[in-house]
Amino acid sequence: MHNFTEPTPVDSSVKIITVHIETWEFECCAPLPIVGEESSWALHPIRDSLWFDGSVHGGIYPGDVERTTGTVLSIRVMDTALVIELAVARCS
Repeated sequence: MHNFTEPTPVDSSVKIITVHIETWEFECCAPLPIVGEESSWALHPIRDSLWFDGSVHGGIYPGDVERTTGTVLSIRVMDTALVIELAVARCS
C-alpha cells in the first residue's frame, strides 16, 4: 500500500517532460490531450527553461523535427495555453 508520505514510485524507463501548447493549436486542428492516453507533438526547447513548446501545425509535423509521443500524465490550463506533462520512453 502506498502512503502519501512516501515518494511516488516512478518508472525509470520513462522521462517526464513538460510541454506548453498554445490554445490556437486546438482551435485549428490539434487533438485535445487526454490524461492516460498517448499524445504526439513536435517539440521545440524553450530558451532558459526545462519546458518545450509543442506544435502540430494542422496535423502536419515539420520535416526537420521528429514528433515525440508520450502518455499524458497531467493537464494544466494557463492564460492562453495548456501545459501537459508527458511520460516519454527513454532512448537506450
